[in-house]
Amino acid sequence: MNAYADITIKRWNYNIVNGDQLEVRVLVDIFVKVTESKQIEIVTAINSDEVEVEEELLRVEEVIGEDTVTETITVEISPPDVKPNIERILQADGQLFLPVCTVEEGGVLVQGLIVAGVLYVADTPEGDQPVHFFEDVDEFENFVSIPGAEEGMFCYGNIDIKEVRSSLVDNRTVELSVILTKFVKVTNFKQLTIVTDIIGVTPRDDRDKSEDTSKREYTVKAGDTLYKIAQRFGTTIDAIIEENNIVNPDYLEVGQRLIIPKSMIDNPRG
Repeated sequence: MNAYADITIKRWNYNIVNGDQLEVRVLVDIFVKVTESKQIEIVTAINSDEVEVEEELLRVEEVIGEDTVTETITVEISPPDVKPNIERILQADGQLFLPVCTVEEGGVLVQGLIVAGVLYVADTPEGDQPVHFFEDVDEFENFVSIPGAEEGMFCYGNIDIKEVRSSLVDNRTVELSVILTKFVKVTNFKQLTIVTDIIGVTPRDDRDKSEDTSKREYTVKAGDTLYKIAQRFGTTIDAIIEENNIVNPDYLEVGQRLIIPKSMIDNPRG
């Protein structure tokens, strides 16, 4: 399935617990939506003056376009001044924070933060702490082209760090190459008018005159009511109740067979 999340920090505050610790409290507003794509066949109109139809509005999500791209972001980071020089890198890693996508004309703007960390062996005299760690934050901003995208449309984004490569520029600088994979999809909501039922049929004048049209049988289907059946055949609810000795007009069974009396309406709508 497809997941979409919109995460917003509403407010935050902190308390000093002791000389070297902070207690941070954050109020986060999280909206999540899980969807499943389905293809269904619908009837949007019936062009005939012989039937009357029942219609409903259907809200659907139209996919404008989607794409997956891989991009490499190169950043240089250095340890704080209080940290010793770097002799060699043991490990480098990165994490994404607050990735968001915004639909613009012709595509999607992807923005976020990369928190990069480096574990290294220090270039220090023997006896000093040999292994140190530092991290830095860097912003990134990329544009993914989606033909047909316009401002005001909706965007689903899935941004991941695929790989982090590191190299030592000098004893105070590390170059990181962060490989990102970005999947973005642009959608737009639209309303369709769909036909859900046929509730009235105009009697045809060209039917076989020898056919007995005073009565006919009808098998009840799911969703049927006496009102819909009466409208469909141009008769009345009371006529159907009387013809079939119906005790409870509000209850019909699927598969129940009804005798429909002759049309009581000369010119039903349609």
